[in-house]
Amino acid sequence: MDYLSEISEQLQFPIERQFHVLKHFVDIDKDYELIMLKHYSKEDINYTLNNLGSYFYKDFSDNPVSLLKSLLDKKINSIGVDAVTKNIHLSYSFSKNEYIDGIGLDNLVAIEELRPDEVLAIKTKYLGGNKVQSVRSEAKPTWDLHLILAKQSDSYIVITIFLGKYAPPFPDYKHQSKEYYLENKKFWDKHIFIE
Repeated sequence: MDYLSEISEQLQFPIERQFHVLKHFVDIDKDYELIMLKHYSKEDINYTLNNLGSYFYKDFSDNPVSLLKSLLDKKINSIGVDAVTKNIHLSYSFSKNEYIDGIGLDNLVAIEELRPDEVLAIKTKYLGGNKVQSVRSEAKPTWDLHLILAKQSDSYIVITIFLGKYAPPFPDYKHQSKEYYLENKKFWDKHIFIE
């Protein structure tokens, strides 16, 4: 598969997955907001839009559905399959000539890349029930995007779409195997969000 359009008839993007992807937006268009308000409260939408994490510039995309549609004819850089979940990972890179300032801001950084004063200022907080670390620092523009799909018998379900560095799921010992939990924990012990 070189292009997502090759499986577009089999793609499904359930409303709960769209809501999950909202955390990578700071604003959405009004028509899409009306659709989301049929399923979620205004407070829940605003909370999700104001979460920690990397986010798309509005001039790149103004909602998760238009974002997915924009990927249909975009050449896929690489395809991988997660050994544990069997989810399909599609990665994309956008042109620095076309998107001079990037497609958004990558608010994820390795702790080893921080200055000593930033390391001392790391805070711990909860994000959707997950304990995460964050620090005030400057986010960097990114041109990279990741799309994660779950293959069903006759369809592909969008699990998430995000930008910047690839990041595995938060560690969850209740719902992940010990090996998968430790692998995810290893990553998140060494990476933090930029506020």
